[in-house]
Amino acid sequence: MLKLVFKKMFWCNYDNLFPNILLSAVWFGLNLPVFVFLYLLIGSHVYSPWPYVIIWNFLWISPLTAGLHHATLPMVNSEPSEGRIKLFFKGIRKFGLRSLAIFLISTAFLLIVTRVFLFYARDARGLPEFVRFIVAGIVVWVALYFVLMEMNFYPVLAKQDENIWKVFYKSFLLVLDRPGRQILFAVVVAGMFVIMTFSIFGLILFFSSFYALSSNIRTLVQLSRHNPKIVVEEENRTFRNLLKPWE
Repeated sequence: MLKLVFKKMFWCNYDNLFPNILLSAVWFGLNLPVFVFLYLLIGSHVYSPWPYVIIWNFLWISPLTAGLHHATLPMVNSEPSEGRIKLFFKGIRKFGLRSLAIFLISTAFLLIVTRVFLFYARDARGLPEFVRFIVAGIVVWVALYFVLMEMNFYPVLAKQDENIWKVFYKSFLLVLDRPGRQILFAVVVAGMFVIMTFSIFGLILFFSSFYALSSNIRTLVQLSRHNPKIVVEEENRTFRNLLKPWE
C-alpha cells in the first residue's frame, strides 16, 4: 500500500506539474487576504492560539480546498476531465455548503480542544501535577488524531459525495484503520511543506495542489482496500522513465 501511495504521489504530481501550478496559483490568489492577515498577526506579535487555529482550518478545510480536491481527483487515475480551473470552481459550488459546515464544526472542535489543553497545562493549579500532565497529554493525542482525520475529509467528500456526518465517520475509521501510515503520510507532507517554504515560489505555486492530489491518492488507496468499487491504478514506471521516457 505504501509503495503504491508514494509512487502515485510522485508520478501523478510529475505528470500534472503545470496544471497543478495553475491550480495552486488560483488557490493562493483567492486565499491571499487570509495570508495577509496571517502576516499581520505574526508581525504584530499576537501569541494567542485562537486566530491561528481558525486560519489553519480555513486554509485546509475551506470550500476553496474542497474545490482543489475535486479538481485534482481525476489525476489519480489519469481520467479525462473538464478544464482544471473549471473543475475547481465546480467543486466549490458543489461542495461549498458541506465544506463550510465541516470547517465550522472542525474549527469549533479544535478550539475547544485547545482551550482544554491550555486549562490543564497552564491554569488548573489546584489539581495534582501528574493529573494535569496525563490529561493534557491525552488532549494532545486527541488533537493529533483529529488533524489526521482532516486530511481525509475532502478526499472522501470529493470521491463519495457523502453528507458531513459520514465524512467525519469515514475519516475517523480511516485513521483508526492505519494510524501509523496516516502519521507517516502527514510527516512526508509536512517535510514537503518545509522544503517548499524555503523556495517561497514552491509554497505558492505548487504545495496546495501537491497536498490535495497526494491526500486524494492516499485516501483512495486505503478506501480501495474496503470498497471494490474504488480502484487506484497501479503505477509501473520507475525512475528510469525520467531519463528514458520513451521506453
